[in-house]
Amino acid sequence: MFPDRRCLLHNKYSLWNSFASVKLTIVLLFTLAATSILGTVIPQQKDPEAYLRQYGEGVYRLLDFLNILDMYHSWWFQLLLLLLVANLVVCSLQRLSSTWKLVFTREPSFRPDRFRNLKNKQEFKDKRSADELLRVFQPHVQSSFPRTHLQDQDGSRYLFGEKHRWSRLGVYVVHLSVLLMLIGGLIGSLLGFKGFTTIPEGESVTRIRSQNTDEVIDLGFELKCEDFEVSFYDSGQPKEFRSDLVVLKQGKPVYEKSIRVNQPLRYQGISIYQSTYGRVPPEHSGQSAPEEIDLLLHHQASGKEYSLTTRIGEKNELPAGLGTLTLVDYKANFHLKGMELGPSLLARHSRPEKEPVYLLLPLNYPNFDKMRQAGVYFTVKKTRGGHVPEAPVEPVYYTGLQIKKDPGVWVVYSGFILLIIGCFITFFLSHQRVCVAVIQDEGKSRVVVSGLADRNKLAMDRKVEQLSRALPNL
Repeated sequence: MFPDRRCLLHNKYSLWNSFASVKLTIVLLFTLAATSILGTVIPQQKDPEAYLRQYGEGVYRLLDFLNILDMYHSWWFQLLLLLLVANLVVCSLQRLSSTWKLVFTREPSFRPDRFRNLKNKQEFKDKRSADELLRVFQPHVQSSFPRTHLQDQDGSRYLFGEKHRWSRLGVYVVHLSVLLMLIGGLIGSLLGFKGFTTIPEGESVTRIRSQNTDEVIDLGFELKCEDFEVSFYDSGQPKEFRSDLVVLKQGKPVYEKSIRVNQPLRYQGISIYQSTYGRVPPEHSGQSAPEEIDLLLHHQASGKEYSLTTRIGEKNELPAGLGTLTLVDYKANFHLKGMELGPSLLARHSRPEKEPVYLLLPLNYPNFDKMRQAGVYFTVKKTRGGHVPEAPVEPVYYTGLQIKKDPGVWVVYSGFILLIIGCFITFFLSHQRVCVAVIQDEGKSRVVVSGLADRNKLAMDRKVEQLSRALPNL
């Protein structure tokens, strides 16, 4: 009626042994590697419209159902990490008890029979007695192997030495480092957040919207953009942009910093990065196109410049056989890859036996078209009519900030430091033991030197050889 106790114990140990399996470790690592590759190939956390355009509705719904579009926050990816954590813990605990006894025993046992048949043993004979030899040998052996022990057995005398017994724990340090990095990743995934906000100059925010869940997150403080500055190259490309941020609590400033790209503000575990910027739309945005535009045509091969006066929609023959130019549209505030160029003209340049080229001519950046490096470029010299000011109005900008909180980042950093330490111990240190046996043989002492190491046995062989050459000369 009730389950047999032996059956329960068998099931318990079967489950324990399953988690201690190296095969499970390999399967989990390969699965995590494959899913990470998938997460790299498929962009994460993009707008649904981008996925619909790229994959179509059917594939998009399948990827969304499997949580592949936000894979690193999905339940199944976190389950894989938890399984790997459990696997590493069980593997370490299963093997740790025997290693712990070996490392921390107060009276280590030395067995001469373990050294008798080693291939690296070296022999020599000496006229001195065993007591005299051991008295001379012990300080020299102890200089290289700090822990020494004298032992008599079967009429022979043995001098044992060892060092770096604790290096057997190196693999557990590596295991612990991996666990810390996995746990830190889980903490960041479960308790952290990542969001984005825009703040116009002189304004502030107290809440942001999460990039992963779209929920509103309270920062716990007020973040104000005191000032924003941007500088441009002659082509119109941004050279540098900077936000002067102030953290306020109860209306009082508690922290200030000017941030640039890759120079974030950090406060109470929250990192604030400069991400983008934009121009606040003017109150009177109903600007009309200019009635007449004076252009300059630059022919780089000849070094000549040609003047041209035209209107929107007018087709113009260009000199020197350079085709035709038509101004096709006007934008009061043109956006290009997140950059605001202000009032701009869109033009079409057609040349014989070539495909038409569409040009962008921002009024505030005269040399913008020169970036095409086509041998011919256009600049706007002057505009007349319409409601576009001759001199650009001083713009008001907003700053775009990426805001992250990752409470597990220091756990990950600690794991990374431990990983370096563990790898150094594992690959560069080893538990080394040496045995110097002194055997009485026909009135002489026969000395046999041999050594054991759990790793890097070639280095141990070299030390045995060096010791066997040094001992006869003492």
